[in-house]
Amino acid sequence: MTPNVVAVRQNLVPLVTGGRPTAPAVSADWQAWGSTCGASSCAASIPGIEHQWRSGIGVTANGALVYAVGPALDPLQLAELLVRARVIRGMQLDINPSWPVFASYDPATARGLAAPSNGSKLLSSTRQGPWTFFEPWWARDFITMSTRPAG
Repeated sequence: MTPNVVAVRQNLVPLVTGGRPTAPAVSADWQAWGSTCGASSCAASIPGIEHQWRSGIGVTANGALVYAVGPALDPLQLAELLVRARVIRGMQLDINPSWPVFASYDPATARGLAAPSNGSKLLSSTRQGPWTFFEPWWARDFITMSTRPAG
């Protein structure tokens, strides 16, 4: 955290603390990390599966931001990926095939607002993108991190 960071919000219990997976990440209760799609469908009538698309984010000791995403992961495997990337604090973000996305925005001016037109997604393969968070149908949670202009 530096004086340029305006706000940070966390939505779940941590997945990684002190550079190690947390007790909840190691727990066999994978459903505590959210509802997942089934093997063949995301219909509510289909039981969810443990190994699913999952994404997570963390910070290293020197302040680097790390994003991890992949298929067929359980919470512990995601935590272990973050730890291997030297994350000291980390959390799960989105799960299931349609939801993982990491978007960033670069407004034209220091006081400009984020908009779909100045956004980009980190991975071209993700289904969602920088436009997603501005759509009226998007009623899901999301994480934001904002910085103050330098100077």
